[in-house]
Amino acid sequence: MKRSLAVSGSRGSTGIRTGSVPPRSDRSWGVSGPHRRSSGPSSDGRDTHDTFFIRHTGGTNMVSRSRLAWLLTGVVLSVAVMYVVWSYIGTFVFGLFFYYATRPVYDRVNRRVNNRILAASSSMLLMALPMVLLFGYVLLVAVQQLSALSESLEGSDFEGYLDLLGPYRDVSEITQNPQQLLENPEMLDVELARTILDQALNYLGFFINVGLHTFVMILIGYYLLKDGRQLSRWFQGKFADDSGVLDEFVRQVDADFERIFFGNILNAILTAIVGGVVFTVVDVFVAPPELSVPFSILMGLLAGAASLLPLVGLKLVYLPLTGWLAVDAFRTDPTLLWFPVVFLAIAFVFVDLGPEFVIRPYVSGRGLHIGAVILAYTFGPLLWGWYGLFLGPMILILAYHFGRIVVPAILSERTYAPFSVDPTYMTVVDPPTEAWPPDEAATGDPSPEDPFVEDASED
Repeated sequence: MKRSLAVSGSRGSTGIRTGSVPPRSDRSWGVSGPHRRSSGPSSDGRDTHDTFFIRHTGGTNMVSRSRLAWLLTGVVLSVAVMYVVWSYIGTFVFGLFFYYATRPVYDRVNRRVNNRILAASSSMLLMALPMVLLFGYVLLVAVQQLSALSESLEGSDFEGYLDLLGPYRDVSEITQNPQQLLENPEMLDVELARTILDQALNYLGFFINVGLHTFVMILIGYYLLKDGRQLSRWFQGKFADDSGVLDEFVRQVDADFERIFFGNILNAILTAIVGGVVFTVVDVFVAPPELSVPFSILMGLLAGAASLLPLVGLKLVYLPLTGWLAVDAFRTDPTLLWFPVVFLAIAFVFVDLGPEFVIRPYVSGRGLHIGAVILAYTFGPLLWGWYGLFLGPMILILAYHFGRIVVPAILSERTYAPFSVDPTYMTVVDPPTEAWPPDEAATGDPSPEDPFVEDASED
C-alpha cells in the first residue's frame, strides 16, 4: 500500500493518512496549508491532499526557514559568481569567442580522431594560440604606427585620444616594425635580441598579466569544446519546459553566436591580417623609392574592421588609399602613376576578392540584420572598451531572440516542439479502436491518425 505522510495540528501531534503518493516533482511544503487543490473530503470529514506538507500552527515553520536559508545562500553565491565574471568579463567573453571560433574545426578533428581531449587541445594550439599571437603583434605594430601618425599631426588634439591606449602604447615601442626588418635584414642580430629583451623586462608585469589572461581564455575555450555539449544538455534537462521555449531559445542563440564569432569577427581578424601583410609586402617589394604605402599595418586593421560591412566595406579603405597614392605620385613624378594602378589591382584581388570569396563563405553564414550587427560592433567598444566588440553582439543576440521567442510565448502561450523530450513527461493519446492498428501493408505509409506523426496541415 502506498502511503502519504502529513504532520498537522499543534507541536508534537502527528497523523498518518493513507492514499497515493504523488510524483516527486509534485510534492510541496507549505506554511499555512497545501499548495495543491484538495482531492476531496475523507471519511472523517477532513480534506485530504495529494501532496506532502508540514504545518506547525504553534510555532515557526522550520521547513520554510530552511528553504529561506538555502535561497539566501544561493543568492549570495550567485552574486559572488556574477562579481567574478564581471570583474574579468573581457577574459570570459574572449574565451567564449575562442570556443565558437574553433568549434567547427574541433568538430571536424573530433570526427577523425574520435577523442574529445585531443581534438580540443589541437584546435586550441593550432588555431586559437597562433591567432592570438599574430593578431596581438599586428595590433602592437598598429599602435606604434598610430603614435607615429599623431606625432606628424602637430598642433592637433589627436595625442589626447592616444592616451586612452594606456600601457599598450608604451609596450608597442619595443615592437620592431616588420617593414623595417624586411628593408634591413641585418637588424636581425644578437644585439637586437638583447635590446628587445631589456625593453621587455621593463614591462614584465604587463606581459605576465596578459599571459595569465590569455591562458584563462584558452582554458575556457578548451573546456567548452570538450564538455560544452554535455553542459548544454544538463542545463536544458534541468530547466527545460514542456512548451519547448527554452530549447528553441538556446538553439537559436547558439546558432547566432557561432555566426557572429566564427563568421563575422573571425572574418574581420583574418582580413586585417591579410590586409596588413599585403600592404606591407607591396610597400617593401613593389613601391618605388619615391613612394610608400602609409601606415600599412594600420591600414590592414582598418580593412579588417571595414569588412564587417559586406561588399563595400573594404573599398572604403583601399580606394581612398589609392587616391592618396595617385595624388602623391602625380606631385612627385607623373611617371610613377603606374604604382597606384598596381596597388589598386593587388588590393582588389588579394584584400577584397580574396577574403570575400575564400574566407567569408567558409566562416560566415546567414545571420542577423547587418545594420543591427554594425551598431552592436560600434556601441559595444564605446560602452565597455575592447571586449565590447564581442559583448555588444552577444547582448544584441540575446535581446533579439528573447523578443522573438520568449515574449510571444509569454503573451500568447505559444509553444515550440521540443527537440528532445523526456519519455516520463510524454502524454500518448489512445487512437480510435476501429482504426487501430492501421493497415500499412498496402501503402507502406503510417496512418494519418498515428499520434506519433505530426500533421503538417495543423501548422
